[in-house]
This record gives sequence, C-alpha cells and structure tokens, in this order.
Amino acid sequence: MTDYDAYLNGVAWKAKRGAAFGRWGRRCYLCGLVSRLEMHHVTYSRFGFESVNDLRPLCRRCHRKGAYSISAIERDRHALFWEQVAIWITDRIATAAWAVVNRLLSAILFVCRTVSNAGLRRESRQRSR
Repeated sequence: MTDYDAYLNGVAWKAKRGAAFGRWGRRCYLCGLVSRLEMHHVTYSRFGFESVNDLRPLCRRCHRKGAYSISAIERDRHALFWEQVAIWITDRIATAAWAVVNRLLSAILFVCRTVSNAGLRRESRQRSR
C-alpha cells in the first residue's frame, strides 16, 4: 500500500472528506449528480494538510474527465449552469407555446361550432316556413 492509499484509508482523510461534503454538499460540484461521488483534490500542494477549499465532490464521470483546477471547475460549472438555464427556458417556452396553440385551437373550434350551429338553426327555420 502506498502512502497515498494509506492516507485515503485513514481517519484524518475521512474527516476531511466529510467536512468537504458538509461544505460543498453531497452532490457533484459540476453536474449535480448525487451518486458515485468522489472527492477531487484541486491541488496536491497541501496534500495531507488540505482544507475543504482544496477539495470538491465530483461524480465518477466528471472526475474521470481529467484533472481540474479551480478555474476549470468553475468554468465548467458556469457553462453547465447556463446550459441548464437554457434547457429550463426552452421547456417553459415550449410549454407556453403549446398552451397558446391549445387556446387558439379551442377558440377556432368554438367559432366553427358556433358558425355551424348558426347555419343549422337558419336551415331549420327556413325548412319550417
């Protein structure tokens, strides 16, 4: 077992890992996934003496993408945030558009029924004369 492995299996690391989850939450810092989380060292310069600010929880997929510096994590997180905002807005626009289409169709059907009923009434009046 290497020193690295021994440290990661030790009590001190587990305490720091727990503190980092407390600071950053139990979800991937990049994509928000809540399963298969790993703790990413942003820097190894203070390895063994790292603070919670040196650590970020990442899901296995995001962690496997490669080494991230703080600026790269923040850049990717920022991009993912705006991507999620765009998806949310698109969904709301689509929902609103369907609501408008449904209202228009209802109005058109109402007009068609009204015109059709008016025509039937006119024909029945003419037949009764």
